[in-house]
Amino acid sequence: MNARITLLFAGLAAAGLGGLAVYYRQQGREQQAAAETDRATLAGLQAEQKRLAARLNETEQRRASLGSALAQTRGGKPAPSSVPAKSPAPPPNPADVLAKNPDLQLKFLAAQRVQLARRYGPFERGQHLSPEQTQQFQDLLLKRVEQQQDLDAIARQQGASPEIAALRAKAQDEFTQAAGALLGGDAAGQLKDYERAVPVREMVERLAGAAVVVNAPLAPDQAEKLVGIFSAASAGYDAGAVANPMRIDWARVDADAAKVLTPEQLAMFQQIEPIGGGASRWMSILSQRMEEAKKSAGGAEKHGLDTLGKSGPGP
Repeated sequence: MNARITLLFAGLAAAGLGGLAVYYRQQGREQQAAAETDRATLAGLQAEQKRLAARLNETEQRRASLGSALAQTRGGKPAPSSVPAKSPAPPPNPADVLAKNPDLQLKFLAAQRVQLARRYGPFERGQHLSPEQTQQFQDLLLKRVEQQQDLDAIARQQGASPEIAALRAKAQDEFTQAAGALLGGDAAGQLKDYERAVPVREMVERLAGAAVVVNAPLAPDQAEKLVGIFSAASAGYDAGAVANPMRIDWARVDADAAKVLTPEQLAMFQQIEPIGGGASRWMSILSQRMEEAKKSAGGAEKHGLDTLGKSGPGP
């Protein structure tokens, strides 16, 4: 009897030890997998840092080349100064601080890549771009941002000039050609229309954030339809102009938005401010009222002068 009990306990102990061994082996495998994931993540971050550092080096070389080209174009003449010599020194420009700090530039480029991915994500998904095409497209967008920053920096140093304006146009043409080659003719045309709606798209994104806060979230297709409604109601958009949040016909927007929003969402849409500041219904209406008041005051002043001129001199 005692022998059987001893054997029973020995068997239980062996089973328990075997279970523990299996458990610890499983734990070891999970820890090893987690470590491999961490190593892959670290390698990815290091690769992205090297990529951004290379871009920063290219940016500095390009900026120096642009400055030299502008100096040669002007025939060696000193660049016009946009600040009078006797004026007190202005506070540091954040863009200048950024241009002189490589670490900040790396962080800025990383932030820009994230922002561009968010801003152009709907377009990329709508075009069904492959991961490789998406990466190439994002690189083109980031390069365009860098080129405009280069020209902004030179303009602050040397003053605005027709040469800088020509370089801006050239940079945009190069982007358009490269995007067309990557995306194809139809997609390139759609990109142009997409970019014309970016200002109102950003306003819709902030409204979507506010809708979540008040528990009336917008579905993706509702948000996309609102972008179209905002664009169509923006003065000049149908004629090819960029959508301007300050020039929106809000009565038209409300009528069209009622067709795609629920009553609760429409009430929120008509009463709430977008999250994060920026353009909004109230800023737009205020801007339009001020413009109307200016025109009205100008017309009244002109009418008064005309009346005075017709009445002739007094006795």
